Amino acid sequence: MDIRKLNAKIEELAAEVNYPCKKTNHLKFVFKLSPSPDHVFFESGIRTVGRSVLDLVNSHYLFTRGYTGNREIDEAKAHYQENKPYEKYAKEHNLYRFVYNHELFGDEIKRGNKDFPKAKDIAFVERLVGAMYYDSDFETCKEWIINNLGIRAFKKIGSINK
Repeated sequence: MDIRKLNAKIEELAAEVNYPCKKTNHLKFVFKLSPSPDHVFFESGIRTVGRSVLDLVNSHYLFTRGYTGNREIDEAKAHYQENKPYEKYAKEHNLYRFVYNHELFGDEIKRGNKDFPKAKDIAFVERLVGAMYYDSDFETCKEWIINNLGIRAFKKIGSINK
Protein backbone atom coordinates (compact mmCIF):
# COMPACT_ATOMS: atom_id res chain seq x y z
CA MET A 1 0.00 0.00 0.00
CA ASP A 2 1.17 3.49 -0.79
CA ILE A 3 1.92 5.07 2.59
CA ARG A 4 1.28 8.56 1.21
CA LYS A 5 -2.21 7.54 0.13
CA LEU A 6 -2.85 6.00 3.55
CA ASN A 7 -1.59 9.09 5.38
CA ALA A 8 -3.76 11.35 3.22
CA LYS A 9 -6.81 9.22 4.07
CA ILE A 10 -5.97 9.32 7.77
CA GLU A 11 -5.65 13.11 7.65
CA GLU A 12 -9.00 13.30 5.87
CA LEU A 13 -10.57 11.04 8.50
CA ALA A 14 -9.11 13.11 11.35
CA ALA A 15 -10.53 16.29 9.82
CA GLU A 16 -13.95 14.68 9.22
CA VAL A 17 -14.38 13.54 12.83
CA ASN A 18 -12.55 16.49 14.37
CA TYR A 19 -9.96 14.12 15.87
CA PRO A 20 -8.65 15.94 18.95
CA CYS A 21 -5.25 14.20 19.06
CA LYS A 22 -1.94 15.42 17.69
CA LYS A 23 -0.81 11.85 17.07
CA THR A 24 -2.63 9.50 14.70
CA ASN A 25 -0.54 6.37 15.26
CA HIS A 26 -3.47 4.22 16.37
CA LEU A 27 -5.99 5.84 14.07
CA LYS A 28 -4.30 4.08 11.15
CA PHE A 29 -5.47 0.71 12.47
CA VAL A 30 -9.10 1.65 13.07
CA PHE A 31 -10.51 0.92 9.62
CA LYS A 32 -8.07 -1.69 8.38
CA LEU A 33 -9.65 -4.77 6.87
CA SER A 34 -8.22 -8.23 7.32
CA PRO A 35 -6.69 -9.83 4.23
CA SER A 36 -8.94 -12.83 4.81
CA PRO A 37 -12.39 -12.54 3.19
CA ASP A 38 -13.87 -14.70 5.97
CA HIS A 39 -12.76 -12.33 8.70
CA VAL A 40 -13.25 -8.81 7.44
CA PHE A 41 -12.10 -6.73 10.37
CA PHE A 42 -8.69 -7.21 11.88
CA GLU A 43 -9.92 -7.74 15.41
CA SER A 44 -7.76 -5.89 17.87
CA GLY A 45 -7.98 -4.59 21.37
CA ILE A 46 -8.70 -1.11 20.05
CA ARG A 47 -12.42 -1.85 19.67
CA THR A 48 -12.63 -3.41 23.14
CA VAL A 49 -10.93 -0.40 24.70
CA GLY A 50 -13.21 1.97 22.75
CA ARG A 51 -16.32 0.13 23.95
CA SER A 52 -15.08 0.30 27.55
CA VAL A 53 -14.27 4.02 27.33
CA LEU A 54 -17.70 4.78 25.81
CA ASP A 55 -19.45 2.85 28.58
CA LEU A 56 -17.37 4.51 31.30
CA VAL A 57 -17.91 8.04 29.96
CA ASN A 58 -21.66 7.58 29.53
CA SER A 59 -22.06 5.98 32.97
CA HIS A 60 -20.01 8.74 34.60
CA TYR A 61 -22.01 11.43 32.81
CA LEU A 62 -25.30 9.95 34.02
CA PHE A 63 -24.00 9.49 37.57
CA THR A 64 -22.92 13.12 37.79
CA ARG A 65 -26.39 14.15 36.58
CA GLY A 66 -28.20 12.40 39.43
CA TYR A 67 -28.59 8.83 38.21
CA THR A 68 -27.13 6.98 41.18
CA GLY A 69 -28.37 3.39 41.10
CA ASN A 70 -27.06 0.71 38.76
CA ARG A 71 -30.56 -0.03 37.51
CA GLU A 72 -31.30 3.65 36.91
CA ILE A 73 -28.03 4.14 35.00
CA ASP A 74 -28.56 0.96 32.97
CA GLU A 75 -32.11 1.99 32.05
CA ALA A 76 -30.98 5.47 31.01
CA LYS A 77 -28.14 4.01 28.89
CA ALA A 78 -30.53 1.54 27.28
CA HIS A 79 -32.91 4.39 26.49
CA TYR A 80 -29.98 6.35 25.03
CA GLN A 81 -28.92 3.38 22.90
CA GLU A 82 -32.43 3.06 21.45
CA ASN A 83 -31.68 6.18 19.41
CA LYS A 84 -28.60 4.45 17.92
CA PRO A 85 -26.18 7.35 18.45
CA TYR A 86 -23.10 5.47 17.20
CA GLU A 87 -24.80 4.22 14.05
CA LYS A 88 -26.06 7.73 13.29
CA TYR A 89 -22.60 9.21 13.79
CA ALA A 90 -20.97 6.65 11.47
CA LYS A 91 -23.55 7.28 8.75
CA GLU A 92 -23.51 11.06 9.23
CA HIS A 93 -19.76 11.17 8.67
CA ASN A 94 -19.77 8.40 6.06
CA LEU A 95 -17.04 6.48 7.85
CA TYR A 96 -17.24 3.65 5.31
CA ARG A 97 -15.09 5.60 2.90
CA PHE A 98 -12.11 5.26 5.26
CA VAL A 99 -12.06 1.47 5.30
CA TYR A 100 -8.99 0.07 3.60
CA ASN A 101 -7.24 -3.20 2.93
CA HIS A 102 -3.89 -2.98 1.19
CA GLU A 103 -4.77 -0.92 -1.89
CA LEU A 104 -8.52 -0.94 -1.37
CA PHE A 105 -10.15 2.07 0.25
CA GLY A 106 -13.72 2.60 1.33
CA ASP A 107 -14.34 4.91 -1.63
CA GLU A 108 -14.43 1.81 -3.80
CA ILE A 109 -16.60 -0.22 -1.43
CA LYS A 110 -20.32 0.07 -1.93
CA ARG A 111 -22.52 0.29 1.13
CA GLY A 112 -24.36 -2.90 1.84
CA ASN A 113 -21.50 -5.02 0.54
CA LYS A 114 -21.59 -8.49 2.07
CA ASP A 115 -18.00 -7.93 3.23
CA PHE A 116 -19.20 -5.68 6.04
CA PRO A 117 -20.26 -7.45 9.21
CA LYS A 118 -23.44 -6.60 11.06
CA ALA A 119 -23.00 -3.86 13.66
CA LYS A 120 -20.34 -2.24 11.47
CA ASP A 121 -21.43 1.27 12.48
CA ILE A 122 -20.94 0.55 16.15
CA ALA A 123 -17.59 -1.13 15.43
CA PHE A 124 -16.36 1.92 13.52
CA VAL A 125 -17.16 4.29 16.38
CA GLU A 126 -15.80 1.95 19.05
CA ARG A 127 -12.53 1.62 17.13
CA LEU A 128 -12.35 5.38 16.62
CA VAL A 129 -12.74 6.00 20.37
CA GLY A 130 -10.19 3.28 21.20
CA ALA A 131 -7.63 4.86 18.89
CA MET A 132 -8.38 8.28 20.32
CA TYR A 133 -7.78 6.98 23.83
CA TYR A 134 -4.39 5.54 22.84
CA ASP A 135 -3.39 8.60 20.78
CA SER A 136 -4.21 11.08 23.56
CA ASP A 137 -5.56 10.67 27.07
CA PHE A 138 -8.80 9.90 28.86
CA GLU A 139 -9.89 13.52 29.39
CA THR A 140 -9.49 14.41 25.70
CA CYS A 141 -11.42 11.30 24.74
CA LYS A 142 -14.16 12.00 27.30
CA GLU A 143 -14.74 15.53 26.03
CA TRP A 144 -14.92 14.34 22.43
CA ILE A 145 -17.44 11.61 23.31
CA ILE A 146 -19.70 13.92 25.31
CA ASN A 147 -19.62 16.67 22.70
CA ASN A 148 -19.96 14.51 19.59
CA LEU A 149 -21.99 11.42 20.35
CA GLY A 150 -22.54 11.27 24.05
CA ILE A 151 -25.34 11.68 26.49
CA ARG A 152 -25.23 15.49 26.34
CA ALA A 153 -26.43 15.58 22.73
CA PHE A 154 -29.11 13.03 23.61
CA LYS A 155 -30.30 15.08 26.57
CA LYS A 156 -30.85 18.16 24.40
CA ILE A 157 -33.74 16.49 22.62
CA GLY A 158 -35.44 15.87 25.95
CA SER A 159 -35.16 12.10 26.08
CA ILE A 160 -33.52 12.05 29.50
CA ASN A 161 -35.60 14.06 31.92
CA LYS A 162 -33.16 14.47 34.81
